[in-house]
Amino acid sequence: MRQSTLKIALVLCIAALATLATRSAIAHDTGDRAHRIGVVDSLMLVERMLDEPEYADARTAVEQNWTQQLSLLEAEVNDLLTRRNAAVAGSLEQQEINQQGAQAQQRYQQLRQQGAGELEVLGTEQAREAYTKIAEASKVVADRLGYDFVVASRDSAEPTNANTVAGLAQQMLARPLIVYPDGHDITADVRTELGLTVAPAEDDAAE
Repeated sequence: MRQSTLKIALVLCIAALATLATRSAIAHDTGDRAHRIGVVDSLMLVERMLDEPEYADARTAVEQNWTQQLSLLEAEVNDLLTRRNAAVAGSLEQQEINQQGAQAQQRYQQLRQQGAGELEVLGTEQAREAYTKIAEASKVVADRLGYDFVVASRDSAEPTNANTVAGLAQQMLARPLIVYPDGHDITADVRTELGLTVAPAEDDAAE
């Protein structure tokens, strides 16, 4: 518990230092004109992009491949259980089946771990690629609308629903801006630049 609390404190300190560094950079930027700061919900856009067929279909294909392999192994385990139940209790045949079953179960656990690992790697690569595209689109929009800085932040008015300290800390860090002027959220413009359609849930929220 102490180590977990310390890690959270360090994360918050790092976030605070990053915020101070950003403010310092703004303060020391030379020029007479006022700076314009835009806001984009990059995390929401990453989640939205990962739902696009370009990314979702690839994850589905990997998941289906591993599911098929696991199904074949499950059938093998079930067949061994059937043979074990039919064998004479304590017989050499039953002992051999027990050994084969233990090996099959071990292979099953290994396959599950490999499948989960491949999905995690793929999801991470996709999220990284999506974020890169969002950053590039944000720069295009910022240049078009005349913004000097674009900050990634979720709407601070959105309720936090975490039930752990670590989860709450993550949600807090996703909302570095607590107050900002209306009209400076360029998320919709960036979404359009990316060619993303509005999700049904977003239509409902707008209404």
